[in-house]
Amino acid sequence: MQPPESRVPLTADALGHLFAEIGALLRRRLGGPLSALFDTADDTLFELAEHTTDGTRQSAYFDGMRECRRKRSVVERTFMACVGERLHYPPSACRTTPRLQRLSLLGEEELEESLAVSAMVSKAEGQYARALGALNQRFGFMLSDPRPDDATNPVGPARLGECFRQAAEQLEVDAETRIVVYKLFERHVLGALEPIYSEINILLANAGVLPTLSATTVHRPTPSMPRRPAPVEEPPREHRAEERERHADAAAQLLQEVMGLLGGAPAATGMQRQGPAGLPDAPTPQDGIPISGMAMAASTLLGALSRLQRLAYVDPPATPDPSGLKRALLRESESLQPQGAVASGLAPEHERVIDLMASMFDYVRQDRNLPDPMQAQLSRLHLPFLKAALKDSELLSDLRHPAWELLEELDRAALSWSAPADPGERLLGRITDTVETLLGKFDGDPALFERLRDELRTFTQATRRRAELAEQRAVEAALGRERLQSARRQVRTALAARLGRQPTPGWLRHVLNRPWANYLVLQWLRQGENSPAYEEALAFVDDLLWAMRAGATDAERSRLLALLPGLEAKLRHGLSTVAYHESEIEALTGQLREVVRARLGEIPEPAFLATDESQAPAAAFDDDPDLDEEIEEDQPDPDSLDPSMLERIRALEPGTWFEFAAEQTGAERAKLSWISPISGRYLFVNRTGLRVADLTPAQLAQEMESGLARMLEGAGLLQRALGEIVEVLRRNATNKNKSGRGRGRGRDRKGRPSA
Repeated sequence: MQPPESRVPLTADALGHLFAEIGALLRRRLGGPLSALFDTADDTLFELAEHTTDGTRQSAYFDGMRECRRKRSVVERTFMACVGERLHYPPSACRTTPRLQRLSLLGEEELEESLAVSAMVSKAEGQYARALGALNQRFGFMLSDPRPDDATNPVGPARLGECFRQAAEQLEVDAETRIVVYKLFERHVLGALEPIYSEINILLANAGVLPTLSATTVHRPTPSMPRRPAPVEEPPREHRAEERERHADAAAQLLQEVMGLLGGAPAATGMQRQGPAGLPDAPTPQDGIPISGMAMAASTLLGALSRLQRLAYVDPPATPDPSGLKRALLRESESLQPQGAVASGLAPEHERVIDLMASMFDYVRQDRNLPDPMQAQLSRLHLPFLKAALKDSELLSDLRHPAWELLEELDRAALSWSAPADPGERLLGRITDTVETLLGKFDGDPALFERLRDELRTFTQATRRRAELAEQRAVEAALGRERLQSARRQVRTALAARLGRQPTPGWLRHVLNRPWANYLVLQWLRQGENSPAYEEALAFVDDLLWAMRAGATDAERSRLLALLPGLEAKLRHGLSTVAYHESEIEALTGQLREVVRARLGEIPEPAFLATDESQAPAAAFDDDPDLDEEIEEDQPDPDSLDPSMLERIRALEPGTWFEFAAEQTGAERAKLSWISPISGRYLFVNRTGLRVADLTPAQLAQEMESGLARMLEGAGLLQRALGEIVEVLRRNATNKNKSGRGRGRGRDRKGRPSA
């Protein structure tokens, strides 16, 4: 077969037909994800509006929701037309401007949008590097492009991202809402490209475009994109990757130490042959060694192990526990011995491997980091892992073996599992299926570990993307709630200081403590406590308090008369801002007018001023009284807590997992997601991103001391298990040395008992 480079290029008609087929395929395949994008946008924007406490932001989300509904069909048509622009042969000119040139001309909001699009495109290009590498070469071959890359690929993420950005220009929404839409495009459209790219590659290969091309994985460094600063966030992915790498290095050192303490990795002796699996094969008479009395042959051992594996698959309760596995192997081997052989013990190198795996999975059966159902499932992997270790010596020397990587993936998924966060048991079912597949199908080929690892990663990544969105909403809601509490405290303090200076009529206390307090809170949230708007709202309080006692002199009456129109206008504006009904606004401004006229001596003092509310609370807000209760919630006395426990908790970082006891639903696992920069409170979310707890460090310390919460270990399963095994082996070696020295003291140099 000719190498790809020497093939004759396709005719223009054939290329035109191919491009038309690709265009039709994209229209068919992208229609569903694009429709799902707008269906989800409606729900997402509504939820964001519902959870925000910022009135302006809420209005923007609602406006964006209506705009997405109104312009949906226009955006879809524009996007599809743009995608089809370059799927003609010869391709039409593209109106995409080079990115670097555009970035230099953009304003702040447009720059933010450009960075968001670039980030999601870079992520997709890295995710689909394998398929894109093949597509780039095939399109380069068709278009006679000597340097094909992702940017020139007419169906690549860069092209699709630019097309959607052009289409989204039809939406008259603010930058934050537009970025929400871009995130949904990343999830629904860019997230659905893998099967589409595979289909296009197959289509082109079948048409004779580089049919022998080997699509090797292309590794691209992902450019670091500037991001908007967040108040407090979980450690970045790079930090988490470095932490996992440190755990892997620590586990590798522990494995080396374990093998050293056990006497080395399994190796064949000079008197035994190497079988096909790299283990000592059965001895033969030609070796000059009698069969009777020899250690169990590799083939017999693996055969006995396969029988036990099938039994564990069919009847899990009948599976021998790690301590009884040797006896079970010897029992099963009796029927597998060659004719004339006598059943005997295990070879030392085999016994070391069996002991190591038994110790490891005995740890799994008791690991408190794993929930009980996950302990039960992961401990069933003992037999497949033992078979893999006996057949593949690399398993005990390389922790990047697919088997260990699968175990670590299972551990990460199991760590976050709790029944309340998995109501349909999707994750538990997935892990059970993985275990069942290994038990039922593993015959020694490590490719099965690799396939199951990749499938589990795909599953957990899909659920993680949804969880991250829910978690972000939980953090935003918590931050909004904290800001609202802080604003209320500030307003309560400011009003209490002013109202405490002199006796105040109940009517005025009602106006200031209720509608005007809400207006002050709103200005604090929107503009800040040092803003002119907030200062002006406080100045209105001072003017109104002065007006209630003015009128004794001509100068005061003149000033009061001049002040009245401004007071009325400010009160009307403030009440309308906090959504008071027009009739209520008219009633209160009319009462204000009567109060001022009474101070001017024009009318008698109104009857409503006689109502005694002088003892009313200093800040009785209209909405959500639960917030006030939460502000005043009881906190544990720090002196009653263990100082070291409190210090340890205050040093925690986001990403640490905890288990909380719950009477109704059972134990629930949650991750420390966010630490409030305002109050220092800790927000915990479960694996789906939903809020589980919101505690101060003192409350968390109290729950831990009372046994209602416990911190889970951050190290992976391999590091935890190997660390425990090393401790046991060291302890046994120390005890053995002490015992040997004790026996030696009662004998002379020749070993005879001393007198």
